[in-house]
Amino acid sequence: MGRCLRRHLAGNARAGATRRRRLNGFARYPETPKHLLIELDAAGSDYAVLAENAADEVFVPAFDTLREVLLQSPTPLTREEIRQAWPIHLARPVGNTLWRWLSRACTLGLHTRFGAGSKVDPFRYALAAMEKQEDAA
Repeated sequence: MGRCLRRHLAGNARAGATRRRRLNGFARYPETPKHLLIELDAAGSDYAVLAENAADEVFVPAFDTLREVLLQSPTPLTREEIRQAWPIHLARPVGNTLWRWLSRACTLGLHTRFGAGSKVDPFRYALAAMEKQEDAA
């Protein structure tokens, strides 16, 4: 046996309630991922990788909230603007936590960062998909 992947529903969701699945890989090959969190797209034709390790799963719910906040803004937002636009019914993340989430989202290609990261030119964040749509228009 070369590889074995086990599929589970993500979190405590029941079947049909979520399009997310957790894959656990067991293999002798080093390129086999140990943990993957994937989500079926709206069309039901392809899966996107949301997290490549168990640590990333901690902030997948935060990625959903970040996405909603950035979708509501027509322009890229600073970290403080994102905190101010955070949904009232959810606890606002502290600055360092939000910075880690945004950095990880940029690394995964979910968000794009603009600016120099200084007081005069702070980092601004937008969805990577929004930037691609603007380039196409």
